[in-house]
Amino acid sequence: MTFLAFSWLLSILFPTIDKVLAIMGGLCAASLDYAIPMFCYVKLSDQHWTHPKNLACIIFFGALTLVGYTAVVVTIWEMATGNDTFKSYEKSKN
Repeated sequence: MTFLAFSWLLSILFPTIDKVLAIMGGLCAASLDYAIPMFCYVKLSDQHWTHPKNLACIIFFGALTLVGYTAVVVTIWEMATGNDTFKSYEKSKN
């Protein structure tokens, strides 16, 4: 529900569907692919969450989740400032 409310608010403030879909895709992909399985693995583990095996899982998948959420923050920054990183790169290349 939080992701839906967040994307709804962004779609009202910035009516560009491609950016809103990128934000929703980034949030859902990072959460469903990395964060939720990590939490389930640690929760179902027989050891405490501070066990080295669990900490390795948390660090690895936490870093992957952070990369996914960083991409969402970059997209929101591009929407707020009006910059488009990839188009400006293509223009400078030609």
